[in-house]
Amino acid sequence: KCGVRSLLANCRNTESIAMFANVVGLLKQPESYDRLLVKHRTEPSHPTPSLRYYVDEVDQDKMVLDHLLGLIDLGIPPSEIVVLSASRERSCAARLTAKGFGKILVPYRLDVAGQIRFDTIQHFKGLESFCIVVTDIDSLPNTNTMKPVRELLYTAVTRAVFRLDCFVNASLEQGLGIHMKQEG
Repeated sequence: KCGVRSLLANCRNTESIAMFANVVGLLKQPESYDRLLVKHRTEPSHPTPSLRYYVDEVDQDKMVLDHLLGLIDLGIPPSEIVVLSASRERSCAARLTAKGFGKILVPYRLDVAGQIRFDTIQHFKGLESFCIVVTDIDSLPNTNTMKPVRELLYTAVTRAVFRLDCFVNASLEQGLGIHMKQEG
């Protein structure tokens, strides 16, 4: 059974992130979102969740690195940014760290001030961050159906408090059928 529930009373996300989560989870009547417990999170100026499609690991690594540096340029403190992946060892963040970006990108359990942290979606379940960047949505178990992809993506997107950006393999674009703001 899917553990996805409609966000009818939300105390974490902005309204646009909650609506995105409802779309990702294929929940009935995503427009039925009826109350936000933190009223200031309904401002129209809040960023809309975005999807960026990549074709391979090299493409994703470049896109994610450019995006993370752009978030810092926007004034988002690195310690407020968490990168989540379906994989630990093969994650985009682990690859970037191995390529020499370990001064700005560290595993979540090494919560060092001033750095972007990364972890698996499963390990971060129940936690939240101001800005969530979801990566590596491409090589998940049982990809013969989209259900495992959707459940994992739903868990990831509901961790974001204010800003959400997702990097998804272009091969999943049709199967996921998510029509939100697309960049990159």
